[in-house]
Amino acid sequence: TSYSMAFILYHLAKNPDIQERAYQEVKSVLPYASKRLSVSELDQLHYLKACVKESIRMNPIALGTVRILDHEVVLSGYSVPPGVLLVAQNMVACRLEENFPEPLKFKPERWLKEKAENKAHPFVFIPFGFGPRMCVGRRIAEQEIWVLVAKILRRFKVEYHHEDIDCYTRLINAPDKPLRYQFVERKN
Repeated sequence: TSYSMAFILYHLAKNPDIQERAYQEVKSVLPYASKRLSVSELDQLHYLKACVKESIRMNPIALGTVRILDHEVVLSGYSVPPGVLLVAQNMVACRLEENFPEPLKFKPERWLKEKAENKAHPFVFIPFGFGPRMCVGRRIAEQEIWVLVAKILRRFKVEYHHEDIDCYTRLINAPDKPLRYQFVERKN
């Protein structure tokens, strides 16, 4: 969750209009910064959740989904035999124009149901995997991120005035630059 948090704060800082919209949503649910965030209130944070999802699309935590085939599979007309290591590259797939219009632009609206802008295949974006091998910590990780982002935005405006951050890949994707955010306390 720490790297995902680093990237979401970066994207919000680089897109102040989006950050302001997320802040207004959080403020409507948490009128007082000291108020605890309940499950029912968390369920109301649709735009904030879309911001998190968009950040994870742009900077997924894992390089991709890896499987060793247990049977033959035909992919785009190519026969792939059992025993082959197959890697679905999340970051590559999520940054292709054919899957997401303006793929390098941070657009949380693509995940809102009322916009229905995202027409990508549902398996293009599966950052936590799918089915029996899905990440068991998915719900906990998402909840931690949503709550932390909401609490930070409720109290601070996040700014970043340095070179662009991308990622470097080891086993997971991490920010390639120091995280030098400025947290400006909100007056309300």
